[in-house]
Amino acid sequence: MAVRLFDRSDSPTLNYSSILFKSRTTVAFILFCVLAVTTYQLRHEVGLLSSAVSFPSLRSSAAAEAATTDARVSSCLEVRGKSGQWVYRNDSGWSYKTPIRVDGAGKADIVFRSQVRGNTAGMTFLPVTSWMWNEDSDCEIHRLKGKDEFCRVVFRRLKIRRLFFVGDSLTYMFLESMWKLLGHTDDPGKQFAPFHRTIDCGNGVGSSNASTSQFLLDVAYVRNDFLTNQTQKKGCPSPELNKDGLCNAWFHEYSNGTSDKTLLIVNTGLHVHGQATFEQVFDDFVDTIEDSHRTNDIIVYRTAVPGHEDCRQFNAPLSNYSQYRPSTKYDWDKVEGYNRYAVEKIFNLTKNPYSTNADGETSKMNWMVLDVYPMTVLRPDGHRPPRDCLHYYLPGPPDWWTHLLFSNLMDLPLPSKESDV
Repeated sequence: MAVRLFDRSDSPTLNYSSILFKSRTTVAFILFCVLAVTTYQLRHEVGLLSSAVSFPSLRSSAAAEAATTDARVSSCLEVRGKSGQWVYRNDSGWSYKTPIRVDGAGKADIVFRSQVRGNTAGMTFLPVTSWMWNEDSDCEIHRLKGKDEFCRVVFRRLKIRRLFFVGDSLTYMFLESMWKLLGHTDDPGKQFAPFHRTIDCGNGVGSSNASTSQFLLDVAYVRNDFLTNQTQKKGCPSPELNKDGLCNAWFHEYSNGTSDKTLLIVNTGLHVHGQATFEQVFDDFVDTIEDSHRTNDIIVYRTAVPGHEDCRQFNAPLSNYSQYRPSTKYDWDKVEGYNRYAVEKIFNLTKNPYSTNADGETSKMNWMVLDVYPMTVLRPDGHRPPRDCLHYYLPGPPDWWTHLLFSNLMDLPLPSKESDV
């Protein structure tokens, strides 16, 4: 039984107000139902196998174990990150090895030092950086602890050789978070110009102590808020956006830069205004990816997250989704509709046998939805008030996007021999 990469809510229609923050009992019931159906199917399959193989008990046991694992993985990809709450941890254990110094990336440690010099409370960290996500379901979010385990999962186990980030300023913050959580002491680059870095996965992953090119994981970043497959001059809907460097060309490098297996991490939405415009932008992106025929890659679409109006009034996370009030400022209230459309589009491509891509074919691409919306809309306190109520401090909420992605990657099956790079 193949494990499907697509992560969705309980139904293809995304309704956050009804699916978020279920009780532990509800999630457990979902897992029980999935496992029950799987067990019934296995009993039927095993009955057919037992007369055809020499060691039916061994084959049955192996099949049952594999199917049970597949069912748990599929369920966890669906519910992880959607049911839980933020819990305060009163220490500086979430800080990076060294502070972020690049402009525009939420320099929480540096801001804290400048704000509280001479304080008598004895605090050594900005409080908004010290909240952890506590998952209600049985599908815990594993906190990424550094480069070694990241390389073991991504480089060695999944055979991924390139990380490619494309999207808006929050995608840049996502990369900044991942880079620092991997233990790097520098910053990866600046957000308005494309850049390349490498992660050395030689120590403890390869067979040699010396770092060579065969143990390097490439990291690429391109700022393109609309995911357009065009040159910078023609890619953005308006000249002023082009001038700001928000639509750098990316697809040629992605599709032709290497044949190595790539984890493509993308997002769009916050600079798109209107449902019809978003649907056109997203449809064009999906068609571009489907036409690439890079069937060995994993395409991760991160759901968009809106800002919170007047965020300076908050000093703690919201306790549940019913407290969240979407703001019409900058069309932030439209983000949920954008996410719903994107999730349904990917669902139809990957799980609906009657849906086809632009070429009339069922998608052969490996799509994954990283739904960070549910946990992130609960963090109006994590922004950088008074002027910036969209971006977050780092360390901060985007770190849990990294933890969520890593947890989902840990659950993916090993590549087959045909997909090994």
